Amino acid sequence: MDVKSFWMTSPSPSVYSPFDLSAVPSISPTAEPSAGIDVTIDEVYTVIVVNSFFLFFLLYLHYRLAKSLQPLYVGRNFHVSESLRVQVFDLNKFLSWMFDDWSFEEIRNKAGLDAYMFMRFLRICLVTTSVASFYGLFVLWPVYYTGNQDGEEWYVLSMQNVDDGSPRLWAGSVFMWVLTLFIIWNLKREMDHYTDLRLEFGGCVEGDMDAIHLYSVIVERLPKELQDDKALKDYFEEIFPGKVEHAGVIINYPELETVFKERQTTVEKLEKAVAIYQSTSIRPTHRIGGWQWGDIFCFEKKTQTRESTVQPLLEDNEYNVGDIVDSIQFYETKVEKLNEEVRVLQQRAKLRGNDVDLSKKSAQCWIKKTLKFLPKHQQEKPGDKDATTADDESSFLSTLEQIDSEQESLIDTSDYEKDLISAVNRRRPGQKYDYSSRWQWLFGILGKDFTYDLFKFLRKQIDEFGSESFKSSTGFVTFNSLVTTSIAVDSSCTHHEGLIINRAPEPRDIIWRNIAVDQAYSEKKKRSAVFIVAFGALLWAIPIAFIQAIATADSLSEVDGFEWLSESNNSALAKFVNGYLPVVTIMGLILLLPFVFEFIGKSYEFRKTKSGLETSVMNRMFIYLLANIFVTVTSGSLWDSLNDIIDEPSDTFEILGDSLPEVVGYFVSFVITKILLGLPSTLMRWGALSRYIWLRIVYSEESMTQRELDMIYREQVIRFGREYPNLLLVSGICFTYACIAPVVLPAGAVYFWFAFYIYKMQFLHLYSPRYESGGLMFPDICRLLLVGLVGGQITLIGYLSLREGYQPAAFVFLSIPVTLSSISELKSKGRKAKNLSLEIAAALDKNKTKIEFDDDAYKQKIMKEADIHPLPYRRENGSLEDAITTANENQD
Repeated sequence: MDVKSFWMTSPSPSVYSPFDLSAVPSISPTAEPSAGIDVTIDEVYTVIVVNSFFLFFLLYLHYRLAKSLQPLYVGRNFHVSESLRVQVFDLNKFLSWMFDDWSFEEIRNKAGLDAYMFMRFLRICLVTTSVASFYGLFVLWPVYYTGNQDGEEWYVLSMQNVDDGSPRLWAGSVFMWVLTLFIIWNLKREMDHYTDLRLEFGGCVEGDMDAIHLYSVIVERLPKELQDDKALKDYFEEIFPGKVEHAGVIINYPELETVFKERQTTVEKLEKAVAIYQSTSIRPTHRIGGWQWGDIFCFEKKTQTRESTVQPLLEDNEYNVGDIVDSIQFYETKVEKLNEEVRVLQQRAKLRGNDVDLSKKSAQCWIKKTLKFLPKHQQEKPGDKDATTADDESSFLSTLEQIDSEQESLIDTSDYEKDLISAVNRRRPGQKYDYSSRWQWLFGILGKDFTYDLFKFLRKQIDEFGSESFKSSTGFVTFNSLVTTSIAVDSSCTHHEGLIINRAPEPRDIIWRNIAVDQAYSEKKKRSAVFIVAFGALLWAIPIAFIQAIATADSLSEVDGFEWLSESNNSALAKFVNGYLPVVTIMGLILLLPFVFEFIGKSYEFRKTKSGLETSVMNRMFIYLLANIFVTVTSGSLWDSLNDIIDEPSDTFEILGDSLPEVVGYFVSFVITKILLGLPSTLMRWGALSRYIWLRIVYSEESMTQRELDMIYREQVIRFGREYPNLLLVSGICFTYACIAPVVLPAGAVYFWFAFYIYKMQFLHLYSPRYESGGLMFPDICRLLLVGLVGGQITLIGYLSLREGYQPAAFVFLSIPVTLSSISELKSKGRKAKNLSLEIAAALDKNKTKIEFDDDAYKQKIMKEADIHPLPYRRENGSLEDAITTANENQD
């Protein structure tokens, strides 16, 4: 039963509640398929007409805005170096950007590897859907159209128009195999190309990148012995003598970060107070302790005079709640005090405080601790037992080589073996009870040792929690050769747990506010977030099913006051509502998801890189979009469908296959809406435009600060975690219906064709890369594309089984292991492409020129920035570079 018939036959429409989901229809594995119950062809035609108007309106609006607000719409050249700039298309010609000459090589050289791999993936989707559309048109459409089921609407061109058990079902089965092999072939070629590019990226400086990240590693879970800049450098000098250029441990000082943020906010309030005074000639005031207009306008009552109502500033900066103070003087004093406080806290952090026991922080302390398994006379060299620093001893590698070469002369072989066995034996659990009484042994196994270790562990946790630590467990080490960097990343420096070493991200890629968070704590947060997101995906069925249930003209006409929406009263309007409302509503709901996932990744999981954050957003968006497709096609509750699958696991394919062909029209309407409305909306940059309009409406130009005027030059960046899922959604829809109802394929091909030109224009003329990860997301997006393909294969198996095409279904089933094997292979290639091979690194080291490294590249901003002062009300003879710097200085 479809949504429309459900509401038409409701026994008690007068008591209908739009929040009652108990009657939403669910899937039954025994239901017979029927055609024509979703969005009809006439309703899709209405959607095309309405959205075409929005398409031309948005394109023309973009054309006009690009001419008047170039920094917002074609402002990339303002933010990149001269070598990366491109010639802007003719702004005086409508849609001239579509006919602009370009090449993949230009995107690679000008926009970076992240943008290049995005366009390569878009090309994969375009080629796949175009080829599938061609063969679907000339192979599947004639096969299905000449069936004997007398299908209606969309279904005359679908597998639903074929008799049960008909040999024609083999056409869809063979088509799925060909599509699968074609996609895998394309992805493998692109992955080989990606691997070559990653090797090139790993040894060359591109664009505006800093070369230091090529030679650096990030070290997580540092033990306390190495949580010091000198100790960390000495430790790696022991392992890689003469190869360490610089090492530093991240400062963990929340108090400094809080004061730092407060100072920036205070400076902006001061600038606003000055702007109000300059524009009105009235000194702004605000009240202490309550809600302040100063948070937005930096004044409360402009009519008040300072002489009669303003509380004089006190030298000790103590105010009473309710006192009215002069905003300019108040914030000037506060900025001075905050500058002084920041200087004191920075100095304290550099000195690491008096409570830090530096005697326990050295490389030798940690090395001796890790060598407990060696015989005691090999842990130290004779005569050097009192040495505590690396300067008094030879390197770690040299020590081991000397021990190995002089082993026979130092000790007798039999004595060495005995000592080694004894040293290892000391670490064996229960060893101390070997020569104890039976009672001691009994108490030990009954819980004495467990209780002792438990209290020891708890004491350690309490000591760590209660102690004020200025150093985190994260550090950066920079080497002077690519070979050393590759070895450090690919090898285990210690057998103890900890010291996780990975290639360092580019400094611009780091989320600095999260960099000091302990990696183990972040991993725990990530594991718990998996359950939160999974639970949310199940609950996602509720709003989707609710929209599907009420977003039709007949459904809304049952609500008091909306009777005029009935199909019988207004057919044209009903078609518009049925074809447009559910699609636009669900698209709007989907737009909220990235913000939720970004908050989880940045503020809950404390992810440390922007690329890692975008990858997590992409993966989670993919899960929710799959849930969206599943809930939509079942036209009911995800809980009910899961219950059916749990009760009858053997009917899983039938449960999916039973409903998918019945909502072809909805997904055609959905893809068309994304073509005509969704893609042009990406050109508009609604966020930046609304921010600009808001400032212009709320403030006059005279009352705006220089910082607010500079905001028009804020760089526009692409959020790959938001854009990739849009491509996956459309490709997933195409894969799902490629063999069952190939009428969806042309719509998908048009979407990718239009998206190709829109993103090309934005990469070359709008987006400026805030960081460069070297296309790290590409292997993941290829894997997710194949996961979507597996979903299409499972759906086809279910539908073929439902139509008694058991042999074609079994043939399609064989394609699933092939696809899964390809996923594993692509994942393996992606891991290998992350790091340079030693032979490539050695070749690059031979040909490299001397590189000067910036020792502050991996230092936090809170430790680098000194005093800050407000910008002048208007910049005299200021350069454009100053405005661009101001607009982008606080972007994270």
